[in-house]
Order: sequence, then structure tokens, then C-alpha cells
Amino acid sequence: MPIGLTCQHCGKAFSVPPSALTYGYGKYCSQQCVYAARRAAGRVRVKCQHCGKSFSIIKSRRGANGRNYCSRECYDATRPLRWGRVNGTKVFHQDCERWYWHWSTRDGAHRSMAYSRYVWSQTHGPIPPGWHIHHKDGNKLNDDLHNLEALPAGVHERQHHTKDELWHIDPNGTLRRKCSDCGEFKPREEYRKTGRQRKWPSYCKSCESIRNRKRYQERKTRRLEHEHDGAPLDR
Repeated sequence: MPIGLTCQHCGKAFSVPPSALTYGYGKYCSQQCVYAARRAAGRVRVKCQHCGKSFSIIKSRRGANGRNYCSRECYDATRPLRWGRVNGTKVFHQDCERWYWHWSTRDGAHRSMAYSRYVWSQTHGPIPPGWHIHHKDGNKLNDDLHNLEALPAGVHERQHHTKDELWHIDPNGTLRRKCSDCGEFKPREEYRKTGRQRKWPSYCKSCESIRNRKRYQERKTRRLEHEHDGAPLDR
């Protein structure tokens, strides 16, 4: 005889045979309620910190200290409160030989930026994306406001590179650099500069490949000589 039960998800009345209870069935009236209950089990109701709206969120995505936001608009609206600068300190970095501005945000995170960018932004506002702060007198340690100028990245690079005799601008306006090996002036695309290099290499990609092959042959020759007890090889 079927047994009458109530669905634990939607509250609908349904009936199952007694044998179904033996295998753990009888909690939900349909497979759709089974899937819906599984999804709801991993979610909790939280309150938006900005607008106060109640919404559901996955447990693993709950923000720390109750920082939960129902939309991107609410998240961006509280950015100044979370990233407000407090306890700023001017620090000199030995590796790049310039001053930096370090501060802590209101949510406990630590941030840093070049002190020249900090000084310029305090007077003129946020720096546009892709723009650099140029030192007019060429001294990176002179971060006075009258010595700073905001320039697009391309214009800023041209001002520094054209002062170097290795760089020059052709009639077409292309910036070229002189290779120390072949002596030709080649565009910047012909030079391989990695993210860790602070300066441009002195030789182009073609000359770099020749250098690498030569260096590989020298290492191979030394290794073979070492295997022959230091005796020179017959070439």
C-alpha cells in the first residue's frame, strides 16, 4: 500500500511504495526537486553590504567580514571606502633607484606606486590608463610637482630614446636602434626585451641567435674536452 509523504523541497504531497523507503527514497516528489535541493544546499542567504538587498550566494564565495555585494555596481560603489589610503609612507627602492609611496587600505591590503605618480595624482587627479609621469630635468629622484609631466607611453619613450645616440627616428617616424653587432639601425620589433629586463638589449634578434649558437658550440666543445681529460680535440 503506498505511503503518503510531503516533498522536503516544494512541499507537494506524493506517495511512494514502502519498498522505496528501504533504499532511502521518499524525500522529494520528483527528480527536478532533487536537483533543486542539491543546488540550494550549497547556497546561503546573505545581505548586500552596500544596498542591503538579500540574495543567495554559494557558501565558498562568501566575502570575509561580511563583504558581500549583490551586483558589480554595489561593488564599485564601495571601492573608495575599501581602498581608502591610510598610513602612507615614502620608501626608497634600491633596485630601481627611485622613491615609492606605500600605503595600507581600509580592508587591510597593502599597495604601492611610484612617488612621482602619487604627487602628480594628488593635484591633477587620476592618471589616464597608459600614461607615464615624465621628469622634465631627467632626475628620477626629483619628484617636485613642477618637474613632473603626464605623457602618453609612446611619447614618453620617444623623449628618452631620442636623447640616446643609439636611437634615431627615420623619415617615416619609426623609432630605430643601432645594433652593436651588425651596426644596422632596426625597429624595436627586431629586439627581444623580456619583462625582467629594465634596458633594451644592445643587439638585435638575428645577432642574438648567432651569439646563442656560438655560445652553445663553445660549451659543447668544452664538455667534450673535459670528457677527453682536457686534451684538445682534432678539428
